[in-house]
Amino acid sequence: MTSLGSQRRHAEHDLHCPICAIPPRAAGLTEPPSDLDFQPRPPTPVLTVLIPAKNERLNIRPCIESARSIADEILVADSGSTDGTLEIARQLGCRTVERELVDFSDFKNWAIPQAKYPWVLVLDADERV
Repeated sequence: MTSLGSQRRHAEHDLHCPICAIPPRAAGLTEPPSDLDFQPRPPTPVLTVLIPAKNERLNIRPCIESARSIADEILVADSGSTDGTLEIARQLGCRTVERELVDFSDFKNWAIPQAKYPWVLVLDADERV
């Protein structure tokens, strides 16, 4: 727990200090100090869920739906599906990329940099979050 004096010292020495950005109630204070303007930082989207897939028509919808609650982006990396997997992913609003599968590690290493956000969770189509 942070004391009021500690909050003032932080605010006076560094306005960009992460401790100073803590809302007063979260810091254990009932009233914010009058000389400080506490503004919570808006959440920044940071997580891409990457789903490598090939002919996963039966699994792709439940996998995507399970990942929605944690993902800021869902990226389906397809390696040549012919069963409608990509169409289902696109209907659900996912971004898709396609490439031939040489081997699984090469495919994943190609797909990860395609993600929009710096944190990537690789989730196989037959897995759920």
